[in-house]
Amino acid sequence: MMFKNAVIYSFTTPFDMDRDRLEDKLTQEPFHSVGPQEVSRSGWTSVLQGLDNWVFESNDCLFIRLRTDTKVLKSSAINREVEELAAAIQREQSRKVRKAEKDELREQVRQKYLPNAQIDSAYTVGYIDLKKQWLIVEASSFKAAEDFASHLRKTLGSLPVRPLALELGPGFVMTGTLDPNTGRYLTRFFTLGEECTMVGVDGEKASFKDIDLASEEVIDHITQSGMTVSSLRLSREDQVAFTLTEDFRVKKIKFLDQFQEDVLNYEPEDEDIDAGLSYAQATLFLMTGEFRQVFDDLIKCMGGVQEDFEVDL
Repeated sequence: MMFKNAVIYSFTTPFDMDRDRLEDKLTQEPFHSVGPQEVSRSGWTSVLQGLDNWVFESNDCLFIRLRTDTKVLKSSAINREVEELAAAIQREQSRKVRKAEKDELREQVRQKYLPNAQIDSAYTVGYIDLKKQWLIVEASSFKAAEDFASHLRKTLGSLPVRPLALELGPGFVMTGTLDPNTGRYLTRFFTLGEECTMVGVDGEKASFKDIDLASEEVIDHITQSGMTVSSLRLSREDQVAFTLTEDFRVKKIKFLDQFQEDVLNYEPEDEDIDAGLSYAQATLFLMTGEFRQVFDDLIKCMGGVQEDFEVDL
């Protein structure tokens, strides 16, 4: 359940549904096995293995989990069979098989293999922070996060959320953080790591790893070559390290020694709770608290949120 990546959305109108009401909605859209002629299917499932809870609450945050099963069909095998069928038609009927007919053959082949195709299961976890009015999705891409939000919107009937509209672009702020002629920006709250990527005006790219980001070798790419930072490794105290991207995703999250020690020292309110559930409560309680601090500080570094931005997903 510990997040490795995070995409953040904000609610444009308050989300006031409690755990029981949300769970009731999710149980009406449960996961069912993908059908014989279906390519994929998604549905809600229990948040933690071994528990029946469809919603897990910790630190005023409601955790939910989406399961998506997708049938895996090897395109190379399908294309090979299509070409064989097309060649047979060409021999028997002495005519060329055109693209539209090949597309029909391809669909026929797919339908033939769908019932017995291998199934790949993927789980996406997200949570609604009732205190901050955020939706946080454990996803490395916006597409995966939007798929999760879309399914939740379908389940609830509406989901008034949007990506954060920031006053300053993350690329601008990350570049300014490394540029000695600009300002501190991110280093007001965070410590620089030893990784970053940059992009130039013509699309050229540069990548740095295990290097002092304040070194001349790195800075010259900004001051001399005019490149901008597209991702930057940061950390906060001895709690968490992560990579910030130019589209404000937080990736490659790693919880550090102090955080792990805090988990071990966490004392649950219910002394009779079992060890597994106690650990889940501790990690999620502390993780959500840490995320609030990290995201709040990142937003401050970006000059805050544009309050008049009204585009909802």
